[in-house]
Amino acid sequence: MSNHQYVIVNGALASANEKIFPVSSRGVAYGDGCFTTLRSYSGNFLFFDKHISRLQEGAQYLGINFDLKVEEIHSQVDTLLSKNNLYGSDCIIKILLLRQGERGFSAVSNECSYFITTVNLSGNKRPVILRSVETRAIPAISLSRKFKLTNSINYIKAVQEAERKGGNDALMLTVDGNISETTIANIFWIKGNRVFTPSASCDILPGITRSLVIGLCNNNLNVEVIEGEFKLDEALDAEVVFVSNSVREITAVSEIDEYHFDVRNPILKKIKEHFEIYKLANLK
Repeated sequence: MSNHQYVIVNGALASANEKIFPVSSRGVAYGDGCFTTLRSYSGNFLFFDKHISRLQEGAQYLGINFDLKVEEIHSQVDTLLSKNNLYGSDCIIKILLLRQGERGFSAVSNECSYFITTVNLSGNKRPVILRSVETRAIPAISLSRKFKLTNSINYIKAVQEAERKGGNDALMLTVDGNISETTIANIFWIKGNRVFTPSASCDILPGITRSLVIGLCNNNLNVEVIEGEFKLDEALDAEVVFVSNSVREITAVSEIDEYHFDVRNPILKKIKEHFEIYKLANLK
């Protein structure tokens, strides 16, 4: 029996097989919405409040009304996990907001429909194989990079390009040629006893796990983190490269283009260890 038979639609349980999106949906026509993705650790969460806060801020950025309280969303997620028999295993939770309204760029409503779904979490945490791509990160001056917006064509094109080159994710640059992010994660690299990562000026989505990694390095490990604008050569010259997001946590990068990296670096090992300690102490 599938563990994903049910979804939440506007607060109510529904069959995952139901036809939810009409052809006229603005989500289908324009990708007009935002979302957040987080990991359920057998029904417990890390930074649930922060994920919902970012989702609510994304709705405000789009001019969408979404006034559910964190407690209400948490209760609905709990209901869905229970109904899908997922309290005994880890999975991915996605909360998606799509604007209601008619076709046309000017026919904008401030009301939305929302959906909560569960997805299997792969247990195979293989190193990431990155390929640099020509598809550039969208500049923040054109579209805010603080939120997860549903129109993700730019990321899709980047991954397609990376896969054609033998990678499993894309390393994206800014229009000025600075390192930005991958399509699903923030990127870090280590040289000596210092950790480097692109700053917010590099059109990154500043991830929740990224902030935790920076805090752990600065406050727990006495490892300096340098945020800045870096060209690709600076990461290629690193001893180790890794990425972070809320689903995959902290994952080593084994390759960027033809460059290979040691995934067993001692500093990376300590960062992972301290992440696990923090996670176990703060899951709720």
